[in-house]
Amino acid sequence: MFETRVMRKVTRRIVPFIMVLYLIAFIDRVNIGFASLTMNANIETTNSIGNVGGFVAPSMIGWIKDTTGRFEGDLYFVAELLVVSAAVTLILSRTGRRGAHAKTSAQH
Repeated sequence: MFETRVMRKVTRRIVPFIMVLYLIAFIDRVNIGFASLTMNANIETTNSIGNVGGFVAPSMIGWIKDTTGRFEGDLYFVAELLVVSAAVTLILSRTGRRGAHAKTSAQH
């Protein structure tokens, strides 16, 4: 008797909520499918930059330490890389916006 009441309450209250969540997840999956058309190129670019950085940075840090004999040059090198990468990111983000704006204005 108690179990049937609990199952009835669960069926009335939780199952509709779970169905709504499933519908939202399905719609979101479709949106991600459309977004992936442009997103995959960005992910590949990011992955390539990470691979290059994973090779170049340790090599340069080792070379600077061998050349100078201290770790201070390594820290300056890493700081310079951070500044350069921030500048490149800002420049690329602004040119990306202009390109997207030019495409949409050319369509109208």
